[in-house]
Amino acid sequence: MLKNFDDCINLFSDDESQMTEQEKAALRVGCMKVLNVISNPTIILNNDFDIMFANKAFLKCIDKSTDSVIGEKCFDVFDCCGVKEQNGACPFSDSIKEKKSKKIEFCQHNSGKYWEMIVDPCIHNKNVVACIHFFREITSRKLKEQKIIDEFDDLSEDMEKISDLMEHREIRMAELKDKIHELEKERI
Repeated sequence: MLKNFDDCINLFSDDESQMTEQEKAALRVGCMKVLNVISNPTIILNNDFDIMFANKAFLKCIDKSTDSVIGEKCFDVFDCCGVKEQNGACPFSDSIKEKKSKKIEFCQHNSGKYWEMIVDPCIHNKNVVACIHFFREITSRKLKEQKIIDEFDDLSEDMEKISDLMEHREIRMAELKDKIHELEKERI
């Protein structure tokens, strides 16, 4: 089982060619640079949900150092979906089983921030050996969506009130017409 980022590099570099240790080191540095320039928080997990790599954006987001997160369970570091409360029942376990990318939106309870997370399994010899998690904060969008829903609900209530008023108006108009008819008959 993969324990760290070097294991990942070694696994995939061994398949491609007989790379020298220097070439593997260069590949590792290159991969880390690419992952670190991604502005969205990104982590790589093994199948036991241990963090093997966390980019700078992820570390900044959780205000922790690399050393404090590597080897830790992802849900102990960034409990995104209430996994702790579900005894480790991660909604992305299906991604590993199905070997397909998955996307979910969630509210991180301790911060109140909304996130979109995409999990992309890393497959080697037809087996999932790791998963890359890409996060994107969507709090602003979710708040705007909620505002639109609330405004729609308010408009629906207003329309219902107007409809009720119109119905009562029609009933009152019919009553007035009947009263006018009665008064006209009495006059005759």
